[in-house]
Amino acid sequence: MPEGRDGRNIKKKIEITQRKDELSVFSAQFIGKKNRSTDELLLRISGVFFFVMGIMGFILERCLYKKAYL
Repeated sequence: MPEGRDGRNIKKKIEITQRKDELSVFSAQFIGKKNRSTDELLLRISGVFFFVMGIMGFILERCLYKKAYL
């Protein structure tokens, strides 16, 4: 007897949730936030620096272009 699409979906959801393997670790001590690495910090700082320098390059180029051809 065909169960239809809903019956198959429900059976599949039950099968998937039964296979799910969750691991929860509880600790009596506060582990705290993870520290970010210095590499990530340096990459972010250099990214912001080059982004700002790119914008300043466009502004400076526009100012020099106006002075050179007027």
